[in-house]
Amino acid sequence: MLPAQVIGGSVASVPIAPQHIAPTAVVQTVATPELLALLSGIQQMQPRTPLAEDASTPTVGEVRGAIRDNLRSDEETVEAIKQADEDIINLVSMLFDFILDDDDLPTAMKALIGRLQIPLLKVAILDKTFFNAESHSARRLLNALAKAGIGWSSQEQGSDALYAKIEEVVFRILNEFIDDIGLFDELLDEFTSFHEHQQRREEAVDNRTREAEEGRARAELARAMVQQTLNRRLTGRQLPIVVVRLLQDAWRNVLYINCLKEGTESEAWRQAVKVVDAVIWSVLPQAGDEWQKRHRDVAPKLMNSLKKGLAAVNYDPLNTETLLRELAQVHLGLLQGQSARTVTIVDASTAPVSAPGQVQAENMQRADDAKVESVVLPQAEPVPPPPEDLLPGDNEHVLTVSRLNVGSWVEFCDAEQRDRNKLVARIRSVDKLIFANRRGIKVGEMTAMKLAQDMSLGRARVVEESEFIDRALESVIGNLRDLSGKQAPARQ
Repeated sequence: MLPAQVIGGSVASVPIAPQHIAPTAVVQTVATPELLALLSGIQQMQPRTPLAEDASTPTVGEVRGAIRDNLRSDEETVEAIKQADEDIINLVSMLFDFILDDDDLPTAMKALIGRLQIPLLKVAILDKTFFNAESHSARRLLNALAKAGIGWSSQEQGSDALYAKIEEVVFRILNEFIDDIGLFDELLDEFTSFHEHQQRREEAVDNRTREAEEGRARAELARAMVQQTLNRRLTGRQLPIVVVRLLQDAWRNVLYINCLKEGTESEAWRQAVKVVDAVIWSVLPQAGDEWQKRHRDVAPKLMNSLKKGLAAVNYDPLNTETLLRELAQVHLGLLQGQSARTVTIVDASTAPVSAPGQVQAENMQRADDAKVESVVLPQAEPVPPPPEDLLPGDNEHVLTVSRLNVGSWVEFCDAEQRDRNKLVARIRSVDKLIFANRRGIKVGEMTAMKLAQDMSLGRARVVEESEFIDRALESVIGNLRDLSGKQAPARQ
C-alpha cells in the first residue's frame, strides 16, 4: 500500500484511522458487513434537499471524517478498517477528489454527483470489478449523468427537465440503495431512455438552427455574387436610368434565385448574366447599319427573356410592364438617332461622400429621374469585421479550433460568469462558427480566429466530453502507477 502522505489530497489530509488512540485500547478490525452498515448510516445523513433549496454537498474530506468519527475509539477498543477495505476507500476518495476538481463538470452537477460518494464507496466494496470493468452499471450511470449535464447552465435550474431527472436519480440512490447493485441497472436503463428522447429533440432543434444558418450563409454569398456581377458590368458606364433600375432593382432577383438554387456553374445562371450583357449592349449604340440591324433582331427576344425571367421570380407585373415600356422607348429613340439621357454608375468604394444629383441605388424608386446625375451601387462584398490579430497557423489554439467538430461544447468566461455553448454549425465558406445553448437557441457567432484568440487569452476553452468517471479512474490509477514506479528504486 502507498502511504497517504505520498498519495496526497484528501487521503493524506483526512486519514481514516482514529486520531487519538488510548494506550490501553485493543485494535478490533471492522468486518466488511459492519463497515457497509456504518456507511449506510452515514448515507442516511447525506443532504436530500434539492440544490435550489440547499446547495451544500459533502467534501471528500468531510466524508472521510464522517467514516473516521463513526469508528469506535475509547480506552478499551479502537476500531480499524482492514487493509483491503481502506485501500478501496482511499481509491474512491481520490476518484472524487478528481471529479470535484474537474472544470469540465458544471458546479451544480459536481454538487449532485458529490452527494453519491458513500453509495459509490459501498458499490466498490461490494463489487471489486467496479474499478476495472468499464461496463459496470454504476460507472456507466455516473458517466451518463455527467455527460448529460455537460452543457447545463445554472440559469436553467428552475425549469429544466434534464436537471430534474438527474436530481431524481441521485435522490433515488441516496434513498433506496443499501446493497442491491441492481438498482443501478434499473436507473441506468431509465435515465438512458429519458436522455435519448431528450437528445433527439435537441438534435432536431440543432439541425433546424444549423440549416437556417447555412441557408443564411448561402443567401449572403448569392447576394454578394449577384452584386459583384452587376458592379463589374455597370460601374463606370453612362447608362439610361431605366437600365439601372431594370438590372439593379428587378433583374437582380432573377440572378439571385438562379445563383442560390442552381449555382454559378449552371446554364440558368449563365443565361441570366447574358441578359444583363444584352441589356447593356442594347443601349450603347454603335456607328453603322450593322448595329441597328442586329438590334432589331435582338430586341424582341431580349424583351421576351426579361418578361419571362421576371415573371418566374414573381416580380411585380405592373413594375415589369413600366420598366419594359421605358426600355422600349429608349431603344426606339436610339434607332431613330436620338441620344438618351444617361447617368453615371459609380461604386460605393470610390463614390464621393456627397455630390449634386447623386443617389444610392436602393433609393432610385423615390428619386426624381430628371435630377439624378449619378447612381451609387452597393458594395459587392459584405462589410468586413474589424481586423483581428492573427495567430500563426501552427498555434496550438488555432489547431484546436480547426479540429473542433459540430456538437462540441465551449465554455466562454468573463469576469462575471461562465457560459457553455454548443457549436451547432461550422460554415467554412464564410468562416463562421455558430453557437447555441442546450435548447438549440442561437446565442452567438464568431470566426475561427476569434475563438482561437479567446482561447489563448483564457476567455474560452473546449470542454472535454470523454467518459468522466473512466477518465477520473484512469488519472487516479495512472498517478498511483507513477508513484509506485518512483518508490520502487527507493526500496531497493
